Amino acid sequence: MLPDEIISEILSPALKVPEELFSSTSDDSPFSNYTPSTSAYLLVCKDWFRVATPLLYNVVVLRSKSQANALETVLRSNPDFGRFIKMLRVEGGYGAAMYTILKSAPNVTDLVVSLSIWSPDSTDGLRKGLPLLNPRRVIVIDPYVPKPAVNKQRNALKATLFDCILSWSDLRVFGYPYGTPQQWNGHVALWLGRGQEMSELLLKTQVHTVTLGASFHPILLEFINMLGDMPSLKVLRFERPADTSLITKISEDPRLKELAKYTPEERATSPEKTFVEPDITPSLNPFVPMESASDETREIRLGLPYLYESLHLKKAAITGLLQQLAQEPQRGSYIRRIYSGFEHTFEQDSGIELLGYATNLEVLVPRFDQAQHITREALEVIGESAGHSVKELSVHLNLKKRGPLSFGKFTALRKLEIGSRSPSCPQIVLNALPDALEALHTLRITFGDALDGLLESFAVMQLPSLHTLALPVYFDEEGMSGRNKFMNVHGGKLLHITAFDMGNFGVLDLCPNLIDLELNMLYLDGLVTSKPHNSLAKIVVTERLDSDLEGKDINDMLPALREIHVTELEWPKTERQIAKSALVPFAESLLARNVKLIGSEGRQWVPRLKKGRSRKATSKS
Repeated sequence: MLPDEIISEILSPALKVPEELFSSTSDDSPFSNYTPSTSAYLLVCKDWFRVATPLLYNVVVLRSKSQANALETVLRSNPDFGRFIKMLRVEGGYGAAMYTILKSAPNVTDLVVSLSIWSPDSTDGLRKGLPLLNPRRVIVIDPYVPKPAVNKQRNALKATLFDCILSWSDLRVFGYPYGTPQQWNGHVALWLGRGQEMSELLLKTQVHTVTLGASFHPILLEFINMLGDMPSLKVLRFERPADTSLITKISEDPRLKELAKYTPEERATSPEKTFVEPDITPSLNPFVPMESASDETREIRLGLPYLYESLHLKKAAITGLLQQLAQEPQRGSYIRRIYSGFEHTFEQDSGIELLGYATNLEVLVPRFDQAQHITREALEVIGESAGHSVKELSVHLNLKKRGPLSFGKFTALRKLEIGSRSPSCPQIVLNALPDALEALHTLRITFGDALDGLLESFAVMQLPSLHTLALPVYFDEEGMSGRNKFMNVHGGKLLHITAFDMGNFGVLDLCPNLIDLELNMLYLDGLVTSKPHNSLAKIVVTERLDSDLEGKDINDMLPALREIHVTELEWPKTERQIAKSALVPFAESLLARNVKLIGSEGRQWVPRLKKGRSRKATSKS
């Protein structure tokens, strides 16, 4: 068994709440990331419970009424736990339970209180308990919202808090909440009034440090001047970078200049910033590579193959490069990858000539996220010179004449991205040899006007290695015979599909081995199957879910499904937003069936504590 001191050292990092999070006054709470509760550490064993309890209750963050009720229950049963609470953050009113919590926590030194109170949240318990405290530091949160909260409960809490601020004898540090530029994009009079009222209040206190957690708007200079008149004030601290013009104005006032303290980022941008070059003595014997070698030996250069290995082409550089290759054609065999930054490079004679030298080319893709246009002639040159070596090809074909294309010589090609230059180009049709493209595992078709003919051509090929298909963001539903033929032939091989949407033609029935599916929008019709699909484990949606999907039990259709990732989904961040969200019940119903619903930044929904659920410890989520 480990001594308690060792266990405490092990658990402290996991249970610690960083100061920058605890004291944050940002518009969105830093605790709205829905990570699992740290109280789980208490359930490991009795030793961990004994050692971790003081650590867990040292910093308490309350974000819902259910959390407050759970903590109240714990403190009624174990009053001693309340003495462990030193730092308390309360992001709402949370009803009568707050009185028991505050009464049981006489050792609170750091208090964060939110004035963002919405009906029907009650502040009765909070108002009754605040006078029982005597904190050293108080931070007020009043985050910006388009329609600021104005109601009786908020006004009553503000009045009680202001009275307490005047009566708390230990209060020395105060976190000032107003000043973000967003707060001035509407309701200007309201925020001006709140800021002035709080500044006038602080003039009557013994506070010696005021922290300004937001990036201040210059209009608040008058409030800063008021704070500068506080007799007891010693430090006016900006926790985030302030406006440069504001720093300049502060530096012009001797009193404010003496009081103002900035974060390191702001010190770097202050008018007094200086930069000193490091004093480095040059080497007395500098190394010169191959200094004693002859000019001929130096010219051979062992690094020459690496110089040509990856070409990042610019239009102006092609002429010079061709001159070098004309003099020494063997250098073309060093070229493995070509990244073009000019989309018309391989529609021109010079670009096509360059491709002829690249006899061991493996990758030809655009340098940036753009189309790489290529002619029929250029494609034929690649096939002749490097068809045996090209593994990745990304091209938009510029075809001025109709006629089939051949990929028969591309025996090593693994990844192919192909489309047409514009909707006016002729339909692309391949000379579809059954044994062509045997190594191809990823096919991406990027332009809808070429889709149907291409898919019909690929349907003739065997494509034994194919496992990934990406279809364009937009394609015309008319004449989708190519899509249907392709799926009938190759659907059983596909493991990964990316598309705008797959309509309701039964993609899951045609692709029984599909593991993941990425769509712009997911509709219930697109998931219809004649029998359960036992392979699909992940669905990615880049825009939105069909509202009809939220009320359906999809586990019967997709028993292997474990994750739905909606990349544009922003989870609600407050108790009020959660209560109004239609996705929250859907996410929790999925989670009960072992399916995660994941939003932006890869965060899954983690259910919050609910009424009636008993726990031995409160949550910090």
